[in-house]
Amino acid sequence: MNEGYLIRLCRNLVGIRSYSCEEENIAHFIRDEMRDLGYKARIDGWGNVIGEIDDGGESSVMFEGHMDTVAADESEWKHRPFEGAIEGDRLYGRGTSDMKGALGAMIYGASLAETSGKVCVVCVPMEEIFEGVLFGKALDEIKPDLVVLGESTELNLNIGQRGRAEVVVETRGIPVHSSNPDRGLNAVYGMMEAIEKVRALKLPEDPFLGKAIIELTDIISHPYPGASVVPYLCRATFDRRLVLGEDSAAVLDPINSAIEGGEARIARGSADTYTGKRIEAERFFPAWSMSEENAVVKKCFEAVRGVNQSARLSRYSFCTDGSESAGRRGITTVGFGPSREDLAHTNDEYVEIRDLVKACEGYKAIAEALLH
Repeated sequence: MNEGYLIRLCRNLVGIRSYSCEEENIAHFIRDEMRDLGYKARIDGWGNVIGEIDDGGESSVMFEGHMDTVAADESEWKHRPFEGAIEGDRLYGRGTSDMKGALGAMIYGASLAETSGKVCVVCVPMEEIFEGVLFGKALDEIKPDLVVLGESTELNLNIGQRGRAEVVVETRGIPVHSSNPDRGLNAVYGMMEAIEKVRALKLPEDPFLGKAIIELTDIISHPYPGASVVPYLCRATFDRRLVLGEDSAAVLDPINSAIEGGEARIARGSADTYTGKRIEAERFFPAWSMSEENAVVKKCFEAVRGVNQSARLSRYSFCTDGSESAGRRGITTVGFGPSREDLAHTNDEYVEIRDLVKACEGYKAIAEALLH
């Protein structure tokens, strides 16, 4: 392994600003870099970069990560977010932890693997706003035996995560002049009651994934501004974290039963990819979990322990593209990546360079363990 090359690759990735829906430049860079490393690489119609190295054999391993990042306010950073500055043993910049460091490590590490099978690396756009949706487009075409997510795990092997649903609750009223409120019905007061009832709901708990939660994330009334008008509509959004087995009915039915004069639904979103294709989808991303006794999981864990002797089996606290591969499609999925979850989306985000090197070695080891 050429550590200098790995660091340069990760710095170059950080240096290309790639906010969600604006990933064209980084996609072309990754495709060209993959080709130089020996991949058969292309960009599909949805903007996914797909690189494959096929050494024969029937088995296949897919490494997956996202190219997009959240925005960065440069005035709030000590290190410029798109410079890829190195200070001590850390590489700083937007996306170093979430997750361009992992992208660089998996692109390079997978290319070094000596295998008898197919190694595939998929780099997806728009994950920050649509977990798994565009990854699903790649999975429609490629059917791997194993998916390895590169989201941060501190070099542990993650085998599950809670899911996520974005729930919209609306209450309606009757608009009147605010000097005569008794003649109307204030939708905000109705929402205040609904919020308390939602907060009082008893939610399920999973012994491995943890507690399901529901948290208010935004609220707005209409009309807004509401000068001298009793609001006729109030809309609130809740972040609902899911445990295994919960579908949209399991999420919505208790809410709709609890509130009066309101209605809950799963939010829908839409956006255009950088290739110009429109995607529309519900913001519902199921939970998933793998058994410790799964033979493929065991092989992955042995490979990871060869790189990080202190590695343990763990889970993600946030949502990942595994909601698509494991949650929807039942594909064996694990997570392995450098850095910590709590560094994602922070100012002066960074990744430890030594963790980049170990992650690169780990991706190589996983591919060889499954495709020997």
